Amino acid sequence: MNVVTFLLGAVLLAFASIELVLRWLDVADPPTFQFNLLFGYLMHPDQSASTRGHRFRINNAGLRGADINSRMVGERRVVFVGDSITYGGGRIPDDDLFATRVAEALSVMRDERVTAVNVSAPGWGIQNMAAYIGANGVFEAEVVVWVLPSTDFRRHKTSLEDFAYPRTRPRSRLIYAALSWLSTVSNQGRPPTEAEYSTVPGADILEANLRALDSTLLTLRTAGIQLVVAVLPDEAGYRNLANDVQRFKAVADANGAVFVDLEPVFRMQQDLHLFEDGVHLTSRGHEFVANAILSTVNAAFAGGHVTSWCSSSPSRRA
Repeated sequence: MNVVTFLLGAVLLAFASIELVLRWLDVADPPTFQFNLLFGYLMHPDQSASTRGHRFRINNAGLRGADINSRMVGERRVVFVGDSITYGGGRIPDDDLFATRVAEALSVMRDERVTAVNVSAPGWGIQNMAAYIGANGVFEAEVVVWVLPSTDFRRHKTSLEDFAYPRTRPRSRLIYAALSWLSTVSNQGRPPTEAEYSTVPGADILEANLRALDSTLLTLRTAGIQLVVAVLPDEAGYRNLANDVQRFKAVADANGAVFVDLEPVFRMQQDLHLFEDGVHLTSRGHEFVANAILSTVNAAFAGGHVTSWCSSSPSRRA
């Protein structure tokens, strides 16, 4: 056996060994995505994934969580709308997501079955979210909680071409993990900047997002659905986006939605490692969000109103 053959065999053995370890650890097995003309993209339905060792299900609607069926007698339903933070990705187990935590806590508080539907996808912008609701509704929800991270305020409607999400199942977990690591290193763990998302001026994107939110909230309110809009800063706060927060608050107020500014919660708990990478939440961060909005969502089920941080009684359009 010559040296080249020996080295090639050693490399193949190492490759196979690492591949087996990744499968044993159940990591680097991502969900696959599909294009959609209306709302950009979504995960393929009916699949199981585990990118970071926490296996989760993509249900019959292409969303994270259990299969969605018609609401049962006595069941109360809340829909959470958002992006990768609400989605949780592979870093957050199902039981730790704030959507799951709120539904479980409400079931105990109200002594009735409360279920949550997680209408979110990584990388979605506000226009993607609004378009999804326009196309698919909100699954018989009584309450809709729309979570708006500050990174979405000026994010344009995204498409699969903006990201490297797999469309088919990777044949090798090792190759997928290596490519993901390289992508993370090249981007230094940060979300894409506004300039990387679009060449359209940020102010124009903001206005388009406000219109999409306004139109969708009005449609939901007209249908008798109770609404909560929660805005969420990144680890550094809102930076130069404080005026944007007030613009989103005005849209929420005009549509009778309870507005919750979560920035005070995180400002008071900066030493508790609530963020994974400066933007995405840790499991503890999800817990803090759940605790911060729980009473508001509970009041919404009762058709009531809770005044929250930076919120005043909403004015309703005639």
